[in-house]
Amino acid sequence: MKPSFQFALVMMAALAFAGCDSPKPEAKKEVPPPNPTPALREETKKLEGAAAIGVDSKALRRKVDKILDAKDERDKQLKEAAKPLDEP
Repeated sequence: MKPSFQFALVMMAALAFAGCDSPKPEAKKEVPPPNPTPALREETKKLEGAAAIGVDSKALRRKVDKILDAKDERDKQLKEAAKPLDEP
């Protein structure tokens, strides 16, 4: 056999064996889903009409919902703080 043919044969065998010892692919890491959007309030549904004048109505609705949620939380805190005053 010619030396160049032997060299090619050895190189192909080396590549074949090198490919057999490849590491196994790792399991795919689970990517957590993005934060789910909170449920929008029914009373802010009318704000969807703002899209007719070119306003991002969903963003507006989310902001108003956030404000209303903060108001509800504050009202709840005030009621809890007023309970001791109401009791005799």
